[in-house]
Amino acid sequence: MNKYLSMAAVLAAVVLSACGGSSSSSSSAFTLSATTASYKIDYIADAQPAMGKSAFTLKITKAGAAAPGLAVTLAPVMDMSGGMRSSAMTMGSSHGAPAEDVHDNGDGTYSCAIYYLMAGKWTLGVTAGGEMASMTLDVAAAGKDTPMVKLLSQTQMIMGSTGAMEPMPYYIFNEGMSGTDKFNVFVAARQDMFTYPHISGATVEITDSSTWAVMTDLGGGHYSVSGLTQMKSGTQGMLYIRLKVNGALCTTNGGANTDTNDHQMFMVTP
Repeated sequence: MNKYLSMAAVLAAVVLSACGGSSSSSSSAFTLSATTASYKIDYIADAQPAMGKSAFTLKITKAGAAAPGLAVTLAPVMDMSGGMRSSAMTMGSSHGAPAEDVHDNGDGTYSCAIYYLMAGKWTLGVTAGGEMASMTLDVAAAGKDTPMVKLLSQTQMIMGSTGAMEPMPYYIFNEGMSGTDKFNVFVAARQDMFTYPHISGATVEITDSSTWAVMTDLGGGHYSVSGLTQMKSGTQGMLYIRLKVNGALCTTNGGANTDTNDHQMFMVTP
């Protein structure tokens, strides 16, 4: 399960961003920077983040020297209130996003990925060695391919943003194709507005024809399948996907499964 800051720590990082962090960008790559009392944190990516998976590297230094071996966690927050962020943000006016566990590369850089649920302005809280900083990111809209689909549990309920109980949502993210026959996804669930653990041990099935194939569970929420036959290089095609958790099919509306609500569709270009 991913490690997230507590709700109070997330809000504290957002509130302190104006006095504890700074940001900049360059034309050759997408970069941001922020500082804590001890560390400088550089966000480095090939492009602006967009809805769906956005991979990036954090380069962390202390007094100009690389700082490997730190405990680093991420807390992405989108404020839906339409106003200035503050400690008065409520569960109904903001939410988080799934993220991979941060990988320490051993040289002061840390490999990261966040799976954004929507485009817009986000605040990324980062803790490094117990110190917090934050950065503001403009997350772009998705391209022509489907970045993510959502299915709802028939059996698991959670408290929604309004306080009412609702089916637990599962998010399946497009992680791209290798050639024309291999497709990869990342699966996460929402337990509350700021907790999105990755899901392993589920049954993920996919088809580009009439036969469902079970995707291989790679661990950490990642699944992969090979042997697709109908996708063509450079041409957008359809992939149908379905999800079983604890043996129960998830559906588009959280109701009993039928032939029409037990799957979702990705539009994908190999």
